[in-house]
Amino acid sequence: MCVAAGATPFLASAAELANLSAARASITAEELKQQVFTLASDAFGGREAGKEGGQRAAAFLVDRLQALDVAPAGPGGGYYQPFGEGLRNVLVKAPGTDPALRREWIVVGAHYDHVGLGSRRNSRGGVGQIHNGADDNASGAAALLELAEALTLVSQGTRRSVLIIFFDGEEQGMLGSKHWIRHPTAPLADVAAMINLDMIGRLRNDELTVIGTRTSPGFRRRACEVNEAVGLTLKFPWRIRGQSDQVTFAEAAVPMLMLHTGLHDDYHTPRDDADWINTAGMRRVCDYLLLLTCSLADGERPAYRFASREERERDREKFERPLVAPDKLGARFAEVFEDGTPGLMVADVASGSVAQRAGLKAVDRLMGVGGCNVASVTEAQRAVFGAAGPTVLSVLRGIRGEPMELTAAFPADAQRIGIAWRGDPAEPLSVMISEVAPGSPAADAGLAAGDRIYALNGRAPAGQDVLYEEIAVTPFPLALTIERDGRIATVLVGGP
Repeated sequence: MCVAAGATPFLASAAELANLSAARASITAEELKQQVFTLASDAFGGREAGKEGGQRAAAFLVDRLQALDVAPAGPGGGYYQPFGEGLRNVLVKAPGTDPALRREWIVVGAHYDHVGLGSRRNSRGGVGQIHNGADDNASGAAALLELAEALTLVSQGTRRSVLIIFFDGEEQGMLGSKHWIRHPTAPLADVAAMINLDMIGRLRNDELTVIGTRTSPGFRRRACEVNEAVGLTLKFPWRIRGQSDQVTFAEAAVPMLMLHTGLHDDYHTPRDDADWINTAGMRRVCDYLLLLTCSLADGERPAYRFASREERERDREKFERPLVAPDKLGARFAEVFEDGTPGLMVADVASGSVAQRAGLKAVDRLMGVGGCNVASVTEAQRAVFGAAGPTVLSVLRGIRGEPMELTAAFPADAQRIGIAWRGDPAEPLSVMISEVAPGSPAADAGLAAGDRIYALNGRAPAGQDVLYEEIAVTPFPLALTIERDGRIATVLVGGP
């Protein structure tokens, strides 16, 4: 695959990078380690909501936030939003700088509670022992502390305001986020988006799961653009239902994203200790979180996509099911002639195809396309995909092999690069490649099923039909901006 650096709207200029350089540098693996080890220590007794250990954990968070001089955002100007019996959310803010947008909010949250000593309802083994919950979710709470500090160091601030919430009572049914939605400390109509962190402490193979990209059109692309500076492998499940606080916001029609590094055997057991946390991986996730937060706080306000509520993983599997690869000529070949003589035999001609209109017949022997000799299926495919307009097919017909020249009229269309695609309503300005024809320019360039096309020659298409027309007429090579597993690159198709 011929790859060049991809350009993105976010973090594209030196000024924007400079605005965030000190903030990004403030995020360190050592600080994350210290915070996770503290929150996941036996001293907090598993941080059960409403119990002494949970309240001590909240007090630790407030002490740390005060030391960082982060502005409180709770009711009455304090750090706490109390509710229930001894439960309390912890809230801080980074005010926006844009006079028109600072009243809008990006909420970034993570629950800090865990299950204490565990019970038959919430423990997967070891009831009665301290469940320290290092990954679930001391990791997310520690990341919020780093984000709070980093936002104070963004040199020009963010246009929208950022509200950071450490939720209590998530393990008891997302009580903290439900309480905030019912009693918001900022007008719910002014919440532009929400990011939730839950279990981000076990990054493996650089894979970060980003849930919720289908809650707003263009969210997936935004998530990928900010990833250019971090280089993680991103996974995008469709289902947004689950047991974490982002669901509360999705149900309130707030576009949301949730970051997660995956489940593991230590989940909800006493084995989920700080020793197993990948703090270097956490630093990368926190770096990504900062960039994502700033992108949402500075960019166009996302719209909520209600269809996301009904989408499931089976819908994703159906959407990603391969289509039939485009067949530009409409003929199938066999590389061995019936009598054993080497050659490229036409095995079948599709009705209504370019091959049929040209007069090609089964058991003809194809010898050349457009003046190029072909001796294999791959050579024939490459020659066909490279043909445009009227093209001469050199053929031997009949038992005696009578030479003939047939004219195939190839239309100017997007099939010339050899891909089939599907449009995605959650990403209306892109298409997903569903299949790549062997021997095609797309295959030679390294494109694969599942890649998404975001731009042609640096320009985002106005829609699927426009992209089809532009691919059909734009001279080779085509510079396609594509995304694969959350990483954006530019691929040259039809080049030397």
